[in-house]
Amino acid sequence: MAKIIIVDGNSLINRAFFALKDLRNSKGIYTGGVLKFTEMVLMLIDDFEPTHFVIAFDMKGPTFRHLSYEAYKGTRTGMSDELAMQMPITKEILDALNISRVELQGYEADDLIGTIAKQAKNAGIEAHIITGDKDALQLAAEGVHVHITKKGITNLKDYDDEAIMEEWGVTADHVIDFKGLSGDSADNIPGVKGVGPKTAQKLLAQFKTVENLIENVEEVENQRIRNLIIEHAEEALMSKRLATIHQDVPIEIDFEAFKIVEPNLEATIGLMKQYELTSLLNRIKPTEKPAVETIAIEDVICDPEKVIKAANKAGKIYIRTAVEPSKERYMTCYGMAMNIDGKLYYVEGEAQLQALKPMLESDEIAISGFDVKRDYLWCLSEGIALKGIDFDGYIASYLINPARRNYLFEDILFEKHQLQIDGEEVLLGKGAKKKAYADIDHSSLKAFLCQQVSYLPILTESLMAEIKEAQLDLLLKEVELPLIEVLADMEYIGFKVDMQTLDELGTAIETKINEIETEVYRLAGENFNINSPKQLGVILFEKLGLPVGKKTKTGYSTSHDVLEKLMNKHEIIKEIIEYRMYAKLKSTYIDGLKAVVDEKERVHTSLNQTIAVTGRLSSTEPNLQNIPIRLPYGRKIRKIFIPDENCTLLDADYSQIELRVLAHLSEDDTLIKAFREGLDIHAITASQVFHVAEDEVSSLQRSRAKEVNFGIVYGMGDFGLSESLGITRKEAKSYIESYFETYPKVQTYMDGLIEQCKKDGYVETVLHRRRDIADINHSNFMLRSAAERTARNTPIQGSAADIIKLAMIKVYHALKENEMATQLILQVHDELILNVPEGELEKAKAILKEAMETAYMLDVPLKVDMNTGASWYDAK
Repeated sequence: MAKIIIVDGNSLINRAFFALKDLRNSKGIYTGGVLKFTEMVLMLIDDFEPTHFVIAFDMKGPTFRHLSYEAYKGTRTGMSDELAMQMPITKEILDALNISRVELQGYEADDLIGTIAKQAKNAGIEAHIITGDKDALQLAAEGVHVHITKKGITNLKDYDDEAIMEEWGVTADHVIDFKGLSGDSADNIPGVKGVGPKTAQKLLAQFKTVENLIENVEEVENQRIRNLIIEHAEEALMSKRLATIHQDVPIEIDFEAFKIVEPNLEATIGLMKQYELTSLLNRIKPTEKPAVETIAIEDVICDPEKVIKAANKAGKIYIRTAVEPSKERYMTCYGMAMNIDGKLYYVEGEAQLQALKPMLESDEIAISGFDVKRDYLWCLSEGIALKGIDFDGYIASYLINPARRNYLFEDILFEKHQLQIDGEEVLLGKGAKKKAYADIDHSSLKAFLCQQVSYLPILTESLMAEIKEAQLDLLLKEVELPLIEVLADMEYIGFKVDMQTLDELGTAIETKINEIETEVYRLAGENFNINSPKQLGVILFEKLGLPVGKKTKTGYSTSHDVLEKLMNKHEIIKEIIEYRMYAKLKSTYIDGLKAVVDEKERVHTSLNQTIAVTGRLSSTEPNLQNIPIRLPYGRKIRKIFIPDENCTLLDADYSQIELRVLAHLSEDDTLIKAFREGLDIHAITASQVFHVAEDEVSSLQRSRAKEVNFGIVYGMGDFGLSESLGITRKEAKSYIESYFETYPKVQTYMDGLIEQCKKDGYVETVLHRRRDIADINHSNFMLRSAAERTARNTPIQGSAADIIKLAMIKVYHALKENEMATQLILQVHDELILNVPEGELEKAKAILKEAMETAYMLDVPLKVDMNTGASWYDAK
């Protein structure tokens, strides 16, 4: 039998939004509602296996109910901006998925649902209504099932007459009469004043309908109730009309159009990538996997000599490895699959893999892979100097779309070629039960790697075509691929840790936490678990009576933004914020570091090329880029990191690189002159913004001017600047206007950048690193404004990231060419740190300064500040 799912779109997306309320993508666009709603739709299709599917949405503007009763739904607040920006995105995705949707001006989604359900029943199609609104219970009938969501669609309750009677005391036929009498506060339907649900149930048990009750009101025994019915008869009838779902809306219903069909894969994949919803891609993949045509068991051999001979003849190989790191950053390889001229080769075992060294170290063999840095780290562990890196599909995928959340081989292959193969998660599992490669049997591992490497050539070809089309080939070949060696070397070397200082600082921070804890208890008047949001909420909002900000499902919100708004309301707030900062400091940088320090008392952070959309490197496990240095103890964390024995640390930091990039890109004469002459750019800005002579600029004015300078770089408007400086929007606006009067070409550049982006759909850095700005022409103001901020900031921050990467490559190779023992060991945004042996310091300084200041020639000089010290703290 044909079956149709009819979804109340607004009801479900509201629930979806609150399930993932704070989820945003890299552009700052809220996407939680879109993600959860789409998951719900796909899950409904899986669970109900319908033949037809349609979603009904409300439209903006009054309905016929508003016209008959002005206060209808008058108590409801409007849709939040965070959800409103997701509605057009949701509808775009539904259209790409070929999921039908309906909406009609003047009618609510309920009326469309009722009309479709009625016509479906008449057409012999079994109807299932999915909604969170119990108004729909009136539609329940034979052939029409009403499912009410409780917490998403994993907890649906199917209502029939028996269930409605049990909960409401009436049958589906009389739900509207029940609301006519008792009203509905959610929709601001008045009902009969003084008549509650229990009274309504009793009256309807006797009189069945509102009309019959009014006609026979004299039969009502209770005089007070009788008088109320007489007095409010019109309200009762009007309330019933308001609650009645119309099932004859003048809309053409075409059940053929509601049939389930295959999604438009290309459009769907494009939107998932555009809005960074790649986790949904697995849900839309074809159910049948393609046969692996290229794998032939006779081609899979394990003789390293034959592999090397084939590689030398071909001059090009594709590799996929099963490589796992240890805490020491040493890598173990459990197997390597190679595709050479269309034939597959597989080698495993330490001795056999080591025998591939001549091939891996050859300058004559081009190597293509996927996440080659892992392979490089394994080679370092084995004393192999990997050469010939020609292509990395992992990094290429990132350059093509830097906004993705992950770059899994199987996902990229599916998106580019609609081929579905098993990924690492299928092989190893996930979560607490995830296996290591060491736990996988040889045949499964071989089949997995051989299948992946069999598709690597076609994936490489398609990715390279996109790279060339976007003019990213120079960035890939001259920056990102050479950087693999640099980063792998840095990770492998690691950073020395002073364990005694680490222990001492841990003790000091713990003492500080205990002191704050004691003060919090004193101010609260009792001991409680500060780490429990529920207990903290009770203390703040019930015992101390502070104004309630947000509420969550489990109670009061005590998030950082809520506490910040209460800062001046009670002195306990400052202590709680401090407690959280120090507790995080201890867990992340004391306990966290102890967990990853190796036997040689070194930590090996991962420096990632494919996380930040701007092109910046990111540091993880441990994160050494985000140490909270504004806290006194946060700064002291840097004392933990020390040079090797008989060495010193050399720290070099670009001075105001983003402002210098802005001067270069904008070609502003005043900015260029200031940097060329070594003037104080913040003092110049303060002088113009506050209309005072440069030598009269106060420290506060200079500080505010600094915020303005960097605020412009980050695309900040008057609202953002007012929040940052704690001033009115009017003041912030005047600051920005004065800034653009001082640097007129900056405004011309910014305006031109937006116009160019609207035309091209993307912005670029000085090295043509590209970032698509999907919503730059969006009709939704909030989406468009967020896109414009991103467009302004990306070329500046991304160019600074390009320059520091060029500097790293230059420094690394200069040290090698000069046969120095000095090592590059860490990069933190615009800062490089070197471990320098005694006797090499002056030469290392000269190399570092020259490499960084000539990494890229701007119209203004790049300036580097250098310091040395016996710890990172001392060198900074």
